Parts: sequence; C-alpha cells; structure tokens
Amino acid sequence: NVTGVDTLLSALDAKRLDVLRQVVPKATKVAVLISNRQVFEPQMPPVREVARKAGLNLEIFDTRGVSVSYNEAFDAIARSQSQALLVMSSPLFARDSKPIIDSAARIGVPAIHGEVRNAREGGLIAYGTTPAHLDRQVARQIDKILRGARPGDVPVEQPSRYEMAINL
Repeated sequence: NVTGVDTLLSALDAKRLDVLRQVVPKATKVAVLISNRQVFEPQMPPVREVARKAGLNLEIFDTRGVSVSYNEAFDAIARSQSQALLVMSSPLFARDSKPIIDSAARIGVPAIHGEVRNAREGGLIAYGTTPAHLDRQVARQIDKILRGARPGDVPVEQPSRYEMAINL
C-alpha cells in the first residue's frame, strides 16, 4: 500500500565503479568508502561482480559512522596504495561530502561520488540522480494520489534520468 522512487543504490554503486575503472584504467586496487559494514553489505554483491570482471582488488574502508574520523580513514586509504576511490551511496556521505572531497584531494586519489553536486564542490567525478529530478518524480506520484489514486496502485518508480559530472 505504498509507492515511491527506488534510487537503485547498489546498481548505481556498481555503475560508478565501472565508470571509475574507465577513467582510471591502470588502477588495480580500488578503495571503497563505507560507513557501516552491516548496512553496506547488501549493496556490495553488484560492486564485487564489476570488480571481479574488471580484475580489480577492492579494499573496504569503514568509517563506522562518526567513531572514526575521515582523516583516519583517508590516511589508511593512502597507506593502502589504492589507485582510486569509490564513495558508496550514503546519506551520511551526502551530508559530509565536503570533508570527503577534501580528504580525497589531500591524498591524491581519484574518486567517484554519488551526487552531481559533488563534482561542483571539488570532487573528480559524480554519477547519479539529482535531488531536483527525484523531487519531480515524487511530486508526480503525490499528484496522482491527491487526484484519488490509491498509493498501492501507483507503482514504485526508478529514476528516469542520471547525470555524470566531471570536474575538469
């Protein structure tokens, strides 16, 4: 009896890894930034499959929410000698995008992010939906409900538009 927009987080994270692989073709080791292993584990199978097919070694770096600072996590990424960074989709990482972008720049690792605005903020690459597009999709669903449709009759939708931004 509900409707909404499924943002396809795990599929997009896998696509982001594929884009990152194309942008940094010599990379063999990719750091993956997560904020809680239990939460992110369900998102990982498609990412691991892309890595397997591309011959990439993934190294997971768990910030465990706020208990580990981003500086500590990025120092560990630098020590790992990872050649690229996949920042997994997360509301926490969306909120903390600036320190993540600054930390990636500090250690010199090319990173891909989940929100287009991250490239405007200084991140190297971003691929995903935009909040404005998602808001319009949700508004169309709300309009249907306000006009009498039952929420259970309005299908859950997937985003219909994705954008990629590259910070030159």
